[in-house]
Amino acid sequence: MRASDPAIRSALDHVILIKAHLLQLRESLTALEDVRHSPRGVVLIRRCMLDVRMVFEELMLLSVSAHGEAGDRVEQSLRKKHRADLKIRGLNELNPNFFPDAIDLVASDEPGVAGRFTSVCEPYLTVEQAKRIYFRSDQLLHASRIFMSTEDFEAHRGELIEFYGLTERLLRTFEIDISGTGFMVLGHLNLDDDAMPQVFEAQTS
Repeated sequence: MRASDPAIRSALDHVILIKAHLLQLRESLTALEDVRHSPRGVVLIRRCMLDVRMVFEELMLLSVSAHGEAGDRVEQSLRKKHRADLKIRGLNELNPNFFPDAIDLVASDEPGVAGRFTSVCEPYLTVEQAKRIYFRSDQLLHASRIFMSTEDFEAHRGELIEFYGLTERLLRTFEIDISGTGFMVLGHLNLDDDAMPQVFEAQTS
């Protein structure tokens, strides 16, 4: 077994869970179309925010999956630190390039090369967008003495719909450093079919 195999297996586990959370998020967003602003709707918004939170935290762990000791430190931070900004600050110290980047695979005219990777032109989730909604989950995953207003409900629903679409585009085909030292992997989420996600080590340009 190659030395990198355990890291790839660990990375794949995190991507599998990301896919599961995104599928659950999609199911809840579909239910919100019928429920709308109501006690049940507020509960669904909270459930969506929990899935958003878990997607971001799985991405955090994915970014250090090549190193067990760093992964243990991130996991402890996720469990012990309650503020989102403190968790992200600790992760940035371990891997400043922790967030994935979207790429496309296109046909190549080069002899013997079936395809090549290119940058993505359409919008996809950025780290700043992910941070904003992760911070928001800090507030929404606690009970409040004031019932969520219709305006806030619709704003949160719109933000969640946007998050889902941008995250799907980000992870449709992506690259990420899972070590903080340049151990790059490529991945395919395969969100819209029954295929397992794919993660494999590769050199990219």
